[in-house]
Amino acid sequence: MAWQDAVLRRYVNGSLSDYVDTSPRCAGTSGPPPARCVLPFQFRSRIYTTSYEVTRSFGWDLKHDFTLAATLNRAVYEINAPATTDAQTVADFVSQDVPVSDTRVGPSLQYHTYQRRFVRVIDFDTLALQEDYRLGHDIVARVYPSFRGSGRRATSSGSTGPRSTRGPCEMAFSASRSSRRRRSSSRRRAVRRGADRARAPPTRRSSRRRIS
Repeated sequence: MAWQDAVLRRYVNGSLSDYVDTSPRCAGTSGPPPARCVLPFQFRSRIYTTSYEVTRSFGWDLKHDFTLAATLNRAVYEINAPATTDAQTVADFVSQDVPVSDTRVGPSLQYHTYQRRFVRVIDFDTLALQEDYRLGHDIVARVYPSFRGSGRRATSSGSTGPRSTRGPCEMAFSASRSSRRRRSSSRRRAVRRGADRARAPPTRRSSRRRIS
């Protein structure tokens, strides 16, 4: 369970910036824009999410995790515009820069596959510390129904694939993979050398005694 209640603002040069309406009815004036075409670039964000999950994992080196979950996600975004701001300017600000409020309630099925292989390096990102980096792929795919009766007004960001528009709900599919930071060529060579050492079998040294 997690929740957040905050006011999100945009700052420029250490000061709260303004949203200025650039429509023809406001851009035609010379000098500073009128007060009816300006409002502070800020909005309130209230997010609540809770989830109950059951996961079954298969495999040892190559993992396959199946997760069945019941989730409640609610995100509400509101603005408190000054009384001098025109209603059309407020509507333009909401449509362009304020996220769409979203409520999703229902089950989901998630598939997660990854490899349990690591490379062990020293002095890579930190000094004199041993670090383990995961090798291989890390992919997550999730499918869930989105009930229109719950007040949902927009699709989830990052969702791909067709959606069913018949019946009381729509099906959504989302997929993601882990993002890795881009390392320099010397660091990539260090990781490859460490991976080769991790995969290479131990060598056996033979000792001989010279008898004179």
